[in-house]
Amino acid sequence: MMLWVACGLGLCLGSFCNVVIHRLPRGGLGTGGSRSRCPGCEARIGWRDNVPLISFLLLRGCCRHCGARIGWRYPAVECLTAVLFVLTAARTSGPEMYVVAAAMAVFVAASFIDLEHRILPDALTLPWAVVFVAASAAFPGLQAGHWLAGSGSAVGAVAASMAGCFGAVATVAAVRSMGTVIFRKRLHAEGLQEAMGQGDVKFAATFGALLGLPGAWWAFFLAVVAGAVIGVGGILAAAVRALPEGGGIGAAWRTGRAQGGVIPFGPFLAAGAAACLLYEHEIHNFLTRDWPHWVAGRLGGG
Repeated sequence: MMLWVACGLGLCLGSFCNVVIHRLPRGGLGTGGSRSRCPGCEARIGWRDNVPLISFLLLRGCCRHCGARIGWRYPAVECLTAVLFVLTAARTSGPEMYVVAAAMAVFVAASFIDLEHRILPDALTLPWAVVFVAASAAFPGLQAGHWLAGSGSAVGAVAASMAGCFGAVATVAAVRSMGTVIFRKRLHAEGLQEAMGQGDVKFAATFGALLGLPGAWWAFFLAVVAGAVIGVGGILAAAVRALPEGGGIGAAWRTGRAQGGVIPFGPFLAAGAAACLLYEHEIHNFLTRDWPHWVAGRLGGG
C-alpha cells in the first residue's frame, strides 16, 4: 500500500474513531442519529465541514454555525490514526496489514475513551478479541514465529492467538489483584477500590489475541514501564510546583502524590500493544540482548 494512501485512510478512519469516542460511552453508535452534530449548538455538520483535518484547519478549530471551539481531540485522533496507518503500511504487508491497521484504530478509540471517561467499553474490546482470533485462523501469518503457531497452520495460529488472549488476561488480572493489595491505603485515599479496572483486563484479551505470547507480555511490560514513568513524572512535577509554598521536600512530595492523581492505564496498554505489533522483534532483541550486554559492559568496565 502506498504510504500516502495509508495516510488518507488513516485520516478517514480517525474521523470515524472520533464518532466512536464521542458516542459509544454515551449509549452506543446510534446515539444522536446518523449525522454528526455540533455539541454546542446541535447544528448538523455538513460534508464540507467534516473532511478529516482539512475542515478543522479551514474553520480554525471553530463551529461554522455558533463559533464554539472544536476540541483538540478531533485532529489529534485523526493525525495519530494516520501516523499509525503509515507505520503499519511500512512495516507489514498482505492481508495481515489490514488486520493490524484495524487494531490500530481500535487502540486509538479505546485510548481516548479511557482518557475522557475512565472506561474501556466491553462493546469495543471484547468483540475485537473474537475478531482477532478469527483473523488468526484466516491469516496464520499474524501469529508467525509465536509460541504454538507451528509451521503456519490455521490450527496453530488459533492456538497461539488463544494462548495470547488468556495469557494476557491472566497476567493483567494477577497484577491488578496484587496492586490492589499492595496499594490498598493509597487507593482508599483516592476513593478507589482497585488498582486497575476490569476494562483493562478485558482489553488484555483484545491485544493478546492478536499479539500471542510472548508478544502480549512484552506489551504489558512496556505499558507498566511507560505508566510508571509518566506517573512518577506527574508526581515530581506537582512536587516541584509545591516547593515554593514551603514545608520542605517531604511536604512537597506528599503534595505531589496527592495532586498527581490517578491516570488511566488503557492508553499505556494500547501504546505497548501497538509498539509490539510493529516492532516486537526489535523490542525483544533490545530488552533481552542489547540492553543486558550494554549493562554488563558498563558494570565490567568495558
